[in-house]
Amino acid sequence: MSTLAFWILLLLFLAAFAAQVAQRVQLIAAAPDTFALDSLGTRTGRFVVDVLLQRRTIRERPLTGLMHAFVFWGFVAFGGYTLTEFLHGLGIVDLTHAGWFRAYRLALTPPATAVLVGILYLLIRRAFVRPVGLGTTVSIESIVIALFIATLMITFLLTFRLEEGTTSGRVNWWVHAMVILTFMALIPASKHLHLVLSPITVFLKSPELGNLPNLDFEKEQVGLETVKDLGSKIVLDALTCVECGRCQVNCPAWGAGKELNPKRIVLQTREALLAGEREKKLGEVYSEKVLWQCTTCGACENQCPVGIEHLPILIGSRRGLVSNGDAPEYLGAVYNHLERRGNIWGLGYDQRQKFVDAAKLEIFDPSRHDVLVWLGCAGAFEADFQKSLRSLFEILRARGVPFGVLSKERCTGDPAKRTGNEYVYQELANGNIEELRAAAPKKMLTSCPHCVKTIASSATRSTSCTRLCSSRSSRAKAARRRATPGARRRATPGARRLQPSVKSSPSTIPAISDATPEESTSPARC
Repeated sequence: MSTLAFWILLLLFLAAFAAQVAQRVQLIAAAPDTFALDSLGTRTGRFVVDVLLQRRTIRERPLTGLMHAFVFWGFVAFGGYTLTEFLHGLGIVDLTHAGWFRAYRLALTPPATAVLVGILYLLIRRAFVRPVGLGTTVSIESIVIALFIATLMITFLLTFRLEEGTTSGRVNWWVHAMVILTFMALIPASKHLHLVLSPITVFLKSPELGNLPNLDFEKEQVGLETVKDLGSKIVLDALTCVECGRCQVNCPAWGAGKELNPKRIVLQTREALLAGEREKKLGEVYSEKVLWQCTTCGACENQCPVGIEHLPILIGSRRGLVSNGDAPEYLGAVYNHLERRGNIWGLGYDQRQKFVDAAKLEIFDPSRHDVLVWLGCAGAFEADFQKSLRSLFEILRARGVPFGVLSKERCTGDPAKRTGNEYVYQELANGNIEELRAAAPKKMLTSCPHCVKTIASSATRSTSCTRLCSSRSSRAKAARRRATPGARRRATPGARRLQPSVKSSPSTIPAISDATPEESTSPARC
């Protein structure tokens, strides 16, 4: 009778679990496919360190992260135990008296203790300490789940004190089993769905921080306008959010008192998806004011322990607004300056030429120069920034490095890209790609971090340039050489080594990326 009852209960709870999961799978399937499986080595390595080893969880909050890791590792360790006990309870096979299982059960005692300690710590932190990232109200759901996990560990440890077959032993077994079944039915409708989805989300996360694929105008792509436009990775991210608040507390806009809250953006996305509001405009799901407060620094993505990417939502929504003429008024002048003058200030090229002449810079010639120095907007027009460039030029000349600059530069388009004006970005990028192809440099050097990140992709895919270096790394290299005369020439950390170029059409513009050293697909060397 108990076996039949367990079968019925298991099927009922499995049905509840499957029905909820099916709804969420349908949401992902209905979204435009944005999943990518490139750079499998990078993705696999990140899966190992961020999922199996819980690196990102532990690194930023060591104590809290370690407690969470105890719970995760404990659940992994208990997988075989739960399966064996369920097979016994269902009357399929009884392996509970096998020698290996007894040894396995004994070996689970330390993990069970660690899980119990970890979950009690997390319970106290959530219920009483209440860090700001967790929100202002206590989540009853989280409290219940924490008590469930503690009950599982307690009932397991009691198996060493209660005789099998006795009334107390059977009650203990049923309590343990019913908690697992109830937990399983609750998971899909709670933030604890991340237990199932986060390994997938981490693996599918872009290898580069802040990856922003270009729009294809031939396919009439205009960005994200309504909920139904959200890509499959965005939908998966929304369903995965664990609501830990790390993105929130690390957001500089939120920290400065702005309304933007990356965590809230993801939760609002999930609410709209589950409510079936596919036709709802994203400007109504979020606040348009909030969408323009993001600095696109990527701190939220870098901190997220479950692989959520926030920038595709924010910048994709900006693209949709810009395509409909709903950009803020203050951006109108910036876009106009970029289109007409090729820089954000709208200044004439004669001012750049004055600096080129005053600094005695040569126009780049690949037959005479080893390095092309990219001045950037600030280097071309901003007097204070030009002081640092003059120091860079002195270093290069002192080291005997022949270098030159382009006769004409445009802004890389980074401001347009990140504020959602894809058309202006692609116009600028196309022009720069043509200039770089004509110049054919093998190595480039720039002091602007935005230029480094934007040009790196362009140079990699569309020109002959094989190395792009930051001036910071070059100065460090020179300093080390002065400190160690005669030292053998070595690669300098802090720059980006680019792969040999590949043939592409003039209209092919690589996506901007914000790759950090640990997430970049290529090591930073020059």
